[in-house]
Amino acid sequence: MAKYKINAGYSEARTVEAESYRVEGDFIHFTDGEGSRVLTLRASQVYVIERE
Repeated sequence: MAKYKINAGYSEARTVEAESYRVEGDFIHFTDGEGSRVLTLRASQVYVIERE
């Protein structure tokens, strides 16, 4: 699995470990290798996604 840094450089920065992510409507879903959701965020709250 990869590590993704969300909102790097902003006060709401966080890191999540996931296989991939996808955008569905107003949400961004981070999933593991089996397709289970690890984290879901509102797209309006995400400014930057970087893969580490």
